[in-house]
Amino acid sequence: MLLKTLVCYLAVGASCALAATNTAQAISDMDNLTKAIRDARDSLHNYQGGLSGAIDTADAVSNAKLAARTARESLAGSNSLTPDEATKYYDAYSKMSPVLLDALTVAKDKAPLYKEAGVSPQARETVQDLHNEKKMFQEQANKQIPEETMQKAAASTEQISKAFDEAEAAFL
Repeated sequence: MLLKTLVCYLAVGASCALAATNTAQAISDMDNLTKAIRDARDSLHNYQGGLSGAIDTADAVSNAKLAARTARESLAGSNSLTPDEATKYYDAYSKMSPVLLDALTVAKDKAPLYKEAGVSPQARETVQDLHNEKKMFQEQANKQIPEETMQKAAASTEQISKAFDEAEAAFL
């Protein structure tokens, strides 16, 4: 009996430790996403036209997309976040969202250069892919993060969706 109780406590403790590790990883992946978006934004900002510059920028944006997928999958691997964990995750999200908004603004502003280089359709497709990743991420967040925390992020999420729509339209 004592052994069963001990095993039960160890199993519960291991589950809690695993959940804490998964949440910490999800937060770390959100921080990595912020860095990848910042790098993509900087690459977009430095783009002065031409095909070779577009390729360099596409590489940075591809890295951001990979980081977004990793962050989404990491969040999916977590149990539902506790209010305290959700607050920490929201703090990481709050650092990422203005960087993403800025990157989308820069992309929209650089759209004419992509048109001149003849790669506007590819750039638009990339923005659409990122927008789809954002939608999948939001669906996952709705499953994992308490509703009150999601409500705090609602205005920012709406702003980001609008910025994606504007960036996509700029590449038409």
